[in-house]
Amino acid sequence: MDNNEMNNNGVGENPSDVNATVDSHYVGTTQDTGYTSYTYTAPNAGSFNGVEETKKGFGIAALILGIVSLIAWCLPLLGYPVSIAGLVLGIIGIKKSVKGMSVAGTVMSGIGLIITIINSIAGVMLALDKMNY
Repeated sequence: MDNNEMNNNGVGENPSDVNATVDSHYVGTTQDTGYTSYTYTAPNAGSFNGVEETKKGFGIAALILGIVSLIAWCLPLLGYPVSIAGLVLGIIGIKKSVKGMSVAGTVMSGIGLIITIINSIAGVMLALDKMNY
């Protein structure tokens, strides 16, 4: 195929010619030698739509800790740190990360913390009650 069969985008007029198809990021230029040279222009790398992968971690961590805190309330020594860590990561995640997972993790961690507090109070009351007998 010579230069007369090429359109402005560097794509041949004949659709059956597989070799004539050139990516739109390649720009064809004809030099004085009669040969066509192609230069690659990279797409705009700065236009990323969405949340960066590293910032999803807060939401995922809050969700996992929220689920674990719903189980960890049975042992208050384990329930408090897991619930508090889930709340902190969830609040940070709401500001910086995926809001859905962060809100779910924050809610579950809050519920886990409330249940842990109730379990701690019940344990202290039972201990004091046994001391009176």
